[in-house]
Formats: sequence, structure tokens, C-alpha cells
Amino acid sequence: MQILGIVIFILLGYLAFNIWLIFKDEATKRDLWIICSLSYLYKLLLMLIIYLSLLYGGLNGFAFIDDQKYHEAGVKLQREWMEKGLTVDPNEVTPGFYVKNDGYYYVSGFLYFLFGEHPLIPRIFNIIISIFSLIILYSLAIEIWGRSIAKKSTLLMAFLPDISIWAGLQFKDTIVIFLVLLTLYHMTLFLYGKPFFRHIFFTILGIISLFEIRLESALFLALILVFLFITQGVSKVNKKKVILTVVIISVVFISIILPPLLDKSDIVGFGPILYSLIEKNMITDFTGLIPNFEKSSIQSVGILRHAFIFNFHDLWRLPIGMVFSVITPFPWWPVDRPLSDNIIALSTVPWLIFLPSILAGMIKFTLKQKPNNIKPLLYHALGMWFALAFFIYVFSPSRHRVEFVPLLLLIGVAFLSEQTKIKKYFWFFMGIAFFMTLTSFYIFTKI
Repeated sequence: MQILGIVIFILLGYLAFNIWLIFKDEATKRDLWIICSLSYLYKLLLMLIIYLSLLYGGLNGFAFIDDQKYHEAGVKLQREWMEKGLTVDPNEVTPGFYVKNDGYYYVSGFLYFLFGEHPLIPRIFNIIISIFSLIILYSLAIEIWGRSIAKKSTLLMAFLPDISIWAGLQFKDTIVIFLVLLTLYHMTLFLYGKPFFRHIFFTILGIISLFEIRLESALFLALILVFLFITQGVSKVNKKKVILTVVIISVVFISIILPPLLDKSDIVGFGPILYSLIEKNMITDFTGLIPNFEKSSIQSVGILRHAFIFNFHDLWRLPIGMVFSVITPFPWWPVDRPLSDNIIALSTVPWLIFLPSILAGMIKFTLKQKPNNIKPLLYHALGMWFALAFFIYVFSPSRHRVEFVPLLLLIGVAFLSEQTKIKKYFWFFMGIAFFMTLTSFYIFTKI
């Protein structure tokens, strides 16, 4: 019965994104149908290899303790729903679990309720969501940079191992990628003069959903606004709408964040999360394998959380650990790294490919500008610098960083395409991405 549910869900997922494509224009359908279909099959195959490798490796099909918790909580929740109805609170069903942002427990429980309790069901859902993310990324890129950059960035995101691996595991990151892109897309449309109320509705809905799935994603909101200024300068942006957007986001942000901060006994909230990080010994040394770098990095706790927890004490250690994590990206060295470090380290590879390209593109683009063009360029450069600082210091070297990768790819491809001498090397970068794909298959078959 569970196998039947899996097959039905896979077919429904394929049908769903094809129906969505029907309502797109002919050029979009032509660009996306093959990319989405091949990406769907590739991610399903990668998911199966990962699951079987983890299963036969004695890990019950789970890579971390987190994905196993999500599975167990979802199973318990859907069983309670079957017996007592849909009003059951996840906090009552999963006592003792680290229940922050319980929206994902509802997602897992609802999927098990519909398709059975097999741990592959949420992973298939992640893959389906990742395909819809491709369509949204393509649509967003067309609005800002045009069809050529949209096709290239979508193609790269479709097969990048960093994103595909996490889509094949039971984590929140794939859903957060989707919500970030969806919010970006609708925010871009209404700020650039498209129908206001429809797009502001989906923007607010996306932001609220992000809070429910992962509270830390509130930090994305600053990046979203900066990204809009990055695109083509502020001249095209309606400044009144920008102000209104800031007000709306501030109200939503304060209404969700402030109550838990005031009530530190509540398990759901930003303040208590910081304390629980200490209690659960989650502030760990990512570079502990090298004695000289001991305590130089704080795993997923970036500069903003460091300020809350340690009041900037020993802040100088943080950049050292970040640099070390960037120069040792490959999961096969050293080979005795645990699986979690292997997967997280693989996330570094796209950064090594695209950050130099972005920086080189920025420098050349800056030198070519005429003096009377300096204002849009200034916003462009400052926005990019803020985005890079945000990427490097907030979530590196955590798996949460994968949530920023689509934006990194989009901006990176845009800069690569602007440079005539670099443009011809785009397919070289694509070749590296496909090589990493084959390598990731090898890694997970050797677990």
C-alpha cells in the first residue's frame, strides 16, 4: 500500500508542474518542460540512491537526527489526526522534541495522512517543490534580466548537486528555497508596477509561511529588499511601494518575533532558540579536525546570532573558521569526516565557482561605467557587497546556506553573461556542475 502511495505521489507531482506550465507562454513552456522533466527524474534517482545507501548502511534511511525527528513527529501527528481529528497540537504529540517552527511537522503529518507513512513521501514532496522553484526562478529572472539569463540560471539550478542532495532528504531547506523565491517574485512584480493587491497578498503570505517553517528566515527579508535594489538600480522601483513594503514587513516581523522575545519561557521564539543552542551543545567546532583551528568557527551560528549569544566576545575567531570552511570544500578530504560534514562541505563548491565570477564581473562593470551613471551603479555595488557579507557571515558553514544558492546562481550567471570574454566559459562552469553531480552519486554509494 505504501509503494502505491509513493507511485501515485510521483505521478501527481509530474502532472502538477506540467499543468502549471500549460498556463505559461509558448517560449516558457519550450524552455522549461525538458529542464523540469529531466531534473525531476534526476532528483528522484539521486533520492533513491541516497535513501538505499543510508538504509543499507545501517542508518535506517536517515542522514541526521533532524530528518529522523521530522519523520517520527509527522508519523505521530498523522496517527493522532486519524484518532482525534485535525485539531491536535504537534507540541502535545511530540513532547521532548525540539519543536520550533512547528509548521513543518504539519506538512510531514499531512503528507503521511494522504499518502502513507513511508519516509520517502516527504522527500518526493521536496523534489516536487524544487521543480516549482525552478519555474519561479525562471519567471523572476525573465522579469529582471531576460530570457537568456533565465534559461542558464534555471538549467544550472536544476542539476546542481548542492540543491539536489538536500531535496532528496527530509529537511525544511527545499521548502524555504521555494518560499523565498515565491516571495521575491511577487515582491518584484508589485514594486515594479504590476497589479498591487494580488502580489502584496502573496508576498505577505510567503513571509508568514517562512516564519512558520523556519523562524530564522526572517533574516531573509533584509536580503530580499537589497536584492531588488541590486537588479538594475533604484530608478525603476516605485519608492512609495518600497516604503509601504518596509512598513508591512516590519509589522509582520514585529508581530511574530516580539511576543516570544518578551516571553522567554515559550519554546517557540528567537530568544529561547539561542539559549537552547547552548543547552544542546549545538555551538560546535566545525574545524575541530585541525587542532590549530580549534574553536575558530561556530557552526551555524553566524555573526548576528554571535552578537546575541556572546555580545561579540571573541568575534575575531569567526572569519578564520569561515575562510577555513571555504578552502576545504570537498567532502572526500579528509575522508574520516562524518556524513553531515561531508554534505555541508559540498555546499561550498558553488560558492567557489560563482563568487570569483561575481566579483570579477563587478570590478569590470564598475570600470566601464560613465561618471553620470554612478548612482545606479553605487546601489548595485553596495547591494551586492551587503548580499555577499550576508551570505558569508550569517549561515556559513551551515546547511541553511543552501537556501541562498538560487540567488547566488542567478546573480552569478547575470554577471557572467554581461562579460563578453567570460560569457563563453559558461558551459565550462556547467561542466564542473555536472562533474560534481557524478561525484555526489559516487559519494553516496560509498556510505
